[in-house]
Amino acid sequence: MKRDFILNRIIKVMLLVLSMTVGQNAWAEDLWTVTNPTGSTFRITRPDSHVGTTETVKYRTVNLSAFAGQHYTAVNSEVTFGVNDTYKEVTVMEMTPSQDAYKFQNGTSRKYRFEVLDQGGFRLASTDRTITTGTSVPSSGAFDIKDVNIYSSEYTADDDGYDVNGYKSVG
Repeated sequence: MKRDFILNRIIKVMLLVLSMTVGQNAWAEDLWTVTNPTGSTFRITRPDSHVGTTETVKYRTVNLSAFAGQHYTAVNSEVTFGVNDTYKEVTVMEMTPSQDAYKFQNGTSRKYRFEVLDQGGFRLASTDRTITTGTSVPSSGAFDIKDVNIYSSEYTADDDGYDVNGYKSVG
């Protein structure tokens, strides 16, 4: 009985070490790719060994320094590959924030991640997208140097506190 107990322990330890060594690659493949060919369009390409079958994968966006709802519209959906499909394209809607919010920032860069997942939730591929918000400070900005001419002259007030010309009041 003691020998069976020890043998069971050894088998459990071996299975634990094996599962930790193999990890998620036992289920997910790293042959998938996702690229960002133009703008906010992402191309999901599956391995050649999968062509000939119908297959569904999930995709989603993940906040990095760009935030969903402020810089882009979050996506969390799935796409199905047909028998002969080698790739699918997904477009993420990116927002143009009010220029007033970024008026004094000079081309701020923000990032978000586009991930492709298998049906178990394991990541197959991912890529980061950088978007730029804001513009340089306009030439008539608040911090520009201004040339101002100041003219002075004698100011006299009558008994009611008005300038002799009647245009200004004195507190």
